Amino acid sequence: MDICGKAIWITWHEHRRTRSLVSWLGTPVFVYDDHRPVQRNIVGPLWAIGVLMKQKPDVVFTHFSFLLQFTIMIYKYLFRFGRVTVISDCHNKALKREISGPFNGLFLRFKKALFWGVDLIIVTNTSLVPLAKKMCQNAVVLRDPLTDWQGEDQEIRNSGLVNEGHVLFICSFDKDEPVDLIFESAFAIAKDLGRKVVISGKVPTRLVPNKIMAHNGISLPGYMPLKQYKETLFTAAAVVVLTEDTDCLVCGAFESLGASRPTILSDTAGLKECFMDSAVYSMHTPSDIVEKVRLAIGSPKNPEESRKAFENAWGCEWDSFKSSLNGAGISKM
Repeated sequence: MDICGKAIWITWHEHRRTRSLVSWLGTPVFVYDDHRPVQRNIVGPLWAIGVLMKQKPDVVFTHFSFLLQFTIMIYKYLFRFGRVTVISDCHNKALKREISGPFNGLFLRFKKALFWGVDLIIVTNTSLVPLAKKMCQNAVVLRDPLTDWQGEDQEIRNSGLVNEGHVLFICSFDKDEPVDLIFESAFAIAKDLGRKVVISGKVPTRLVPNKIMAHNGISLPGYMPLKQYKETLFTAAAVVVLTEDTDCLVCGAFESLGASRPTILSDTAGLKECFMDSAVYSMHTPSDIVEKVRLAIGSPKNPEESRKAFENAWGCEWDSFKSSLNGAGISKM
């Protein structure tokens, strides 16, 4: 993309979405991904100011974090006298965040003040637009592109060196994930379908039921190195990614569908709007998840047709995003 002025992407999250969008934007990306309190809250802002002062960007793309956004505002108004365009990629948790107790009103005013210096908000789906427009007048929808595995997925499947046929639950055990349902569904799949089940993600041992720990057909490898994760994903008979958040577009879906794996997602309006016929959608009951896994394995979607429909929808959003940048004088169409 031809962007007017020097542009960078700066973030405190090593995130696949950021890497994907940066590849399309053609901007350099600067990442500081350390979530320890001292490093994040003291070293992080100093690092960010150092990057901004050295690079002197005219356009700053960022994955929204409260303190990072505050640091960008310092650069914009103290060092550049407002002559910087800020585009903030906001995930739903940041847009919806409030705090409990009497200080929530003060927090919301602080949050609104941070967005006062943002020129454009990017959100992942249409349900977030009203929330975004409370913070900034200009908002545009841009979902993630499907993960491009550069043919590595098919190469691994064709090699025959890795066992296939398991069902993979992609999990991070974040607040939006139905943990008990994941374990119950994994047990039911192993029992009723006779499939091995892998549950990714680092899970506290106290959350794992004894019957899951004792089951030889259910594996909890914890955090997997990238090579192991890719092999586990690419050779899965089906992939399940669940969320209780109605406007969350789960990252695992982009990875799974990008690898042409049969994918089962939560039956939410946001996921169905984004992924359309590419995936199978399940209610949050073990019996329905087992049935949808059976369906996805037995009657898989045509990956080429599904990919084409998704990419057409993504292309429309990308064009709208470019028009928003062009209208703000940030890019040349």
